[in-house]
Amino acid sequence: MHTGAERRLLVFGLHIPALGELGVAKVAELVLRYVSVGDQVAQHDQTIPVVVNLVSADEAAAAAPDLQVQEEVLVLTAARARDEAVKLADAGHFDDAQALLSRTASRLRESGLANEADALDLELPSMAPMSYDPAARKRLRYDSHRRRRGKQL
Repeated sequence: MHTGAERRLLVFGLHIPALGELGVAKVAELVLRYVSVGDQVAQHDQTIPVVVNLVSADEAAAAAPDLQVQEEVLVLTAARARDEAVKLADAGHFDDAQALLSRTASRLRESGLANEADALDLELPSMAPMSYDPAARKRLRYDSHRRRRGKQL
């Protein structure tokens, strides 16, 4: 039984077919169904339109990237690298686990996320055969989980 509010991350993909006209276009509807529990139990349905704004290639090229989104993608990439490193180490592929964390740290550092890169660098020694243990595994999984939820350590 869970107590308190729970947050769950749902990730899904959506294939958008080629669209022939520029401008705002509705490409899908997301239907969110949930049950609230409190003084009363109630089911809720909420429909959320998914829209895109089609622009010319020149206009798209001139648009600046959203730096906050890019940073979040990199942080999630680091979380995924931690998870994959655990799988590799569990299988006895310690060199591959270290290489993955090292490559990811370099990419983060090049992108200006030195703190996140430093955190991955600190995990490198724990990915060695003599030091990989349940505590190291748990720490990596915990760090990955926290970062996926947007909580910096």
